[in-house]
Amino acid sequence: MKEPVREHFEERLASLRRLMKPKGVDAALVLVREGYNWETCFHLSGFRGSSSALLILGGEALLVTDGRYLDQASEQTDLTVVDQGPGSILEAVERELSSRPGVRSVGFQARRVTCDLHDGLKGLAERNCSTSRPSFQPSGGRRTPKRRRSWRKRPGSPPTPSTKPFHSSFPA
Repeated sequence: MKEPVREHFEERLASLRRLMKPKGVDAALVLVREGYNWETCFHLSGFRGSSSALLILGGEALLVTDGRYLDQASEQTDLTVVDQGPGSILEAVERELSSRPGVRSVGFQARRVTCDLHDGLKGLAERNCSTSRPSFQPSGGRRTPKRRRSWRKRPGSPPTPSTKPFHSSFPA
């Protein structure tokens, strides 16, 4: 596979920063969880890991990841790599944001955030709303992730794997 040209990443980050200004967004957050949304992170940084948070600020960009990916991140990107530490990725993002007092508003991709991460961002914003910490704003499309409705079995239809109740093989 052909390696990406590192200069392109700085151009892409600069383009994103230009889009942030008119919207009043001080920082942009790209979340990658269990491989979901890695493409956006790769496009902006060159990092291919399956768990990270890319935090783009006015003059810098940080890649927060857990200990499994620190060496890989250092090799694949020129951004500042931050160790997530023992807490969650959102706790690490909150730590980084709280150390930057000028950040009041953080944008994120509404269509690329899972429901549980959205709930985590919402909780983080609620915990910090009475302080001078930033608020989180979804960008583009829906304001919240779409939750899928469960398919209901029609009366009289034969049972299929998709209509049988879920049974966990894990002990409660």
